[in-house]
Amino acid sequence: MRTDSTFHNKNNITWIDKELFEDTILTRTILLDSNYNEEQAVFEKAIKEKIKVKTYLTDRALTGIYKTNREKRWETHPGSVQFAFRRDTYQIEKKLSLQICKFANVPESLINKLVESNLLEDYETFKCPIIGREIDFRDFKDSILISTHGKSRYQVGHMNPLKSVRDGVFGHTPSNISWVTEDGNRIQGSLELKEVYDLFFEIFENKPWELVAE
Repeated sequence: MRTDSTFHNKNNITWIDKELFEDTILTRTILLDSNYNEEQAVFEKAIKEKIKVKTYLTDRALTGIYKTNREKRWETHPGSVQFAFRRDTYQIEKKLSLQICKFANVPESLINKLVESNLLEDYETFKCPIIGREIDFRDFKDSILISTHGKSRYQVGHMNPLKSVRDGVFGHTPSNISWVTEDGNRIQGSLELKEVYDLFFEIFENKPWELVAE
């Protein structure tokens, strides 16, 4: 459990199923092996420069009680919103990696290998959780391999801001993180996901439809 004091004690420790780590490592191994994945170069750069950084390292937070700057999340203070259990970070890496495999137009041979390895069960094309737009792997590939400093069409983001931390729902947890489009990230800003949808509904109710149509 997460607690602000006496974090490491006999009442706050338990076993972790080794399959959690094995599945994550197997996923990484397949995606980075050109024998299984013809788009290995794309995944290698995405995992190294985006997934691992966002998953395992804290953001640069230089204000507030708990200051962090790219340290391992499980080594920061458990009272910080940047904190995450190491078991959660493994799940996050696996989730973000497999989400890419659900983008439209991912090589079928890679999908078959992941299904065969019991890593990918349901294959429904991934959509940006903010605006519901499908992500085309070919466009994602271009954005990864031909990147522009300070600009990215696809980003990893928290569905609810870390400042709204709530165990099991918010915070740096597998259920609260996803790939998002640049438009989705810009629209969301610092809002919680529900606040974004509430804002959409308010716009639809208040904005004259003739102006929307224009």
